[in-house]
Amino acid sequence: MPTEIHTRTDEYRVDCSLRAREQWANPEKRTRLLLGQMGHPVYEETRKKISDGLKGKGHPQTSETRARISRTLTGRTLTPNQKRLIGLAHKGLKLNISKEVKERMRELARNRTISDETREKLRVIMLDRWQDPEYAEHISRICSETAVALYSDLEFKTRHKEGCNTPEYRQKASENYKKNWNNLEYRSKIMSKSFPNKPEKVLLSILDIEFPNEWIYVGNGTIIIGGKCPDFANVNGKKAVIELYGEHWHTTEDANIRIRHFEKFGYNCLIVWSEELKDIEKVKEKLSEFMERI
Repeated sequence: MPTEIHTRTDEYRVDCSLRAREQWANPEKRTRLLLGQMGHPVYEETRKKISDGLKGKGHPQTSETRARISRTLTGRTLTPNQKRLIGLAHKGLKLNISKEVKERMRELARNRTISDETREKLRVIMLDRWQDPEYAEHISRICSETAVALYSDLEFKTRHKEGCNTPEYRQKASENYKKNWNNLEYRSKIMSKSFPNKPEKVLLSILDIEFPNEWIYVGNGTIIIGGKCPDFANVNGKKAVIELYGEHWHTTEDANIRIRHFEKFGYNCLIVWSEELKDIEKVKEKLSEFMERI
């Protein structure tokens, strides 16, 4: 008996779509379908047809079709069980992508521009997702494992270091950092997560023992004076601050500039160098002299 041939009319497509949606709405059928696809072989001819179709050679999508697909996917959320099934279906899947395609993808990513509106939408979506502890832990673990794997590759490590050391990259990074830092909300958020490092803990311990109830750590942005955040501030009625500087990061001129900055606002400032913490008694004498002076 000859097989009935269906012409792909609009009515036929709509009928197929409705039947597919009806089956997909049934959890049991959907589960069987997803599990049935796991490990299902795809022949080379089928792969080529799919590839040609995606490239627009086989069945190019019209603008109406693209719009319909977009409307269907917009706002769609997957249940935890659906995510699990999709994860199982893709487990162990490896994409065989040539170096030429990878380089083309990198070039497209570098030249891609994202509007401010899209950035804001993405930001809101990611903030909402990160409220889920399970999601946050999962992403953090993936990022950590990926970073370890990438930096185990000497070629990637070398290429990454070379890319980060170019004048153009440094200039762009500096501009972005300054732009973000001038945003009070961003700066407060970053500094609120700060906590005393090891040298600061040593100095704070000395202050607590020698001058109890006089000094507190404010390096987390608790106090901002003229746009600058000191490390320690006096809380007993004296306009005085203390900065702990590391010789690797700061110079004597940096210290003088910081002292003059706080003086403009009526604050006395003492600079303690991290190397000085090797001799606790000298640090105590320096702090005592500063307390007598203020």
